[in-house]
Amino acid sequence: MHFVPDSLKDGGKVMLFNNGVFRNSPNLYSSVHLISLPFDETTQQYLLANNETYLPSQFDWSYRSNWVDPLFSYYIGSVQRLPNGNTLICEGATGELIEIDANEKKVWQYRNPVGIERNLMVGNFLRPNDLFGAHKYGKNYSAFEDKTLEEGSPLHLCKVWFTAYPNPCKEGFWLYAKEEEPATIQVFNAIGQRMYQNVVPLNIATKVDVNTWQNGVYYVKVQFEQSEVICYLKIIKM
Repeated sequence: MHFVPDSLKDGGKVMLFNNGVFRNSPNLYSSVHLISLPFDETTQQYLLANNETYLPSQFDWSYRSNWVDPLFSYYIGSVQRLPNGNTLICEGATGELIEIDANEKKVWQYRNPVGIERNLMVGNFLRPNDLFGAHKYGKNYSAFEDKTLEEGSPLHLCKVWFTAYPNPCKEGFWLYAKEEEPATIQVFNAIGQRMYQNVVPLNIATKVDVNTWQNGVYYVKVQFEQSEVICYLKIIKM
C-alpha cells in the first residue's frame, strides 16, 4: 500500500497492489487500484459502510495487464505513483518492474537479474529473483547529494541461446536449446507445482503438450548438465 504524496497526481489517495491469489476467477491475475479513503475529521476515524466494512465500495482507478503479458505475483509486490504522473509496479514474485503512463501504456520494463543461485543469463528468466517491493528515486533525491555514482560491471551473465515457441500458446509449445550439451527441462505453474519434466537433446526441438493445463502463467526451468547453467523462461497458456 502506498499513500500518494499530496504534491503528486491523486495526492492523498491510496494505491495498492492486489496479488489476487484468492480471486474468484478461473484465471489468476494481480491488479493495481487507487482509492479515496472517506475520513471523518471530527471522530478522526475512517468511515464504515452499513455492513461494517470499510469504505469506499468502488475504486477510483484500476489496472491489470492483458493475457499476452499478464501481471501476476502470488505474493509480495508494490506500486508507486511517480512525479511525472506515471505508475511504477513491482511484480514481486517474478522480479519484474514496469512503468505505465496515464494511458496505461508500458513505457519502461526491467527484470531483476540477481537470484539466489546465480545471476540472470541475458534474454532468459531467472528464479528465484523475487523483489519484495521497489521505489524509484529522482536524480535530486537528498541522499544522492555529494555522492558520485559510478557505473559498475553488468549484473547479467553471458548469453545462453534457449527459446520456447509459440508464446503465448494454446495447445502446446516447442522447446529448443542451441547449445553443446543436453539440458533438463522442468515446467512449473504459478504456485510452484511441477507440470512437466524431460531432457532436451542437442539442437532438437521438444514439444510440450499443455491441452489439459489451466490458462495462466508457467515457468520453464532449463538446467544444462555440464556447465551447471540454469535459465528460466515465462510461458503464457491461453
